Order: sequence, then structure tokens, then C-alpha cells
Amino acid sequence: PALSPHSAFLLLQGVETLSLRIERHSANAQALAEWLERRDEVAAVHYPGLPSNRWYEAGQRYLPRGAGAVLSFELRDG
Repeated sequence: PALSPHSAFLLLQGVETLSLRIERHSANAQALAEWLERRDEVAAVHYPGLPSNRWYEAGQRYLPRGAGAVLSFELRDG
């Protein structure tokens, strides 16, 4: 089956703005990671865009446009 004209139009619109959306996702993740790292309730933040992360240098080398939108964090006990 082929795409309908409307579906093709919507797909094209999404592709045209994809780079902007990815850039924004990455910037938001960086800001969130930095904020989480400053919180006393947070034990660790795992994000390659943070200088404290063990993958930071690799991230700078292989991900020059940003470290992406996925991060994780650990809360302190109590």
C-alpha cells in the first residue's frame, strides 16, 4: 500500500522540522541534567553531556551536536 497524499504531506512536515526538534530535545536534556546534578536529593546523573560523566569525552568527540535526549538519575536514600 502507498501513502495517501495527506499522510505524505504530514510526514514531510515532520521531517522538515526534525533537526530543530532534536536540537531542542538535546538542549532540554542538558539543562535538566545540569539542574538534577545540583540537587541534594539526587545521588547521580547519567548523561554524557555532563563533564562529571565518564562518557563525557566520548560524547564530545562522537556527539558534537549534543548528547541526545535520554538521561537517567538516581535519588539519594531518605
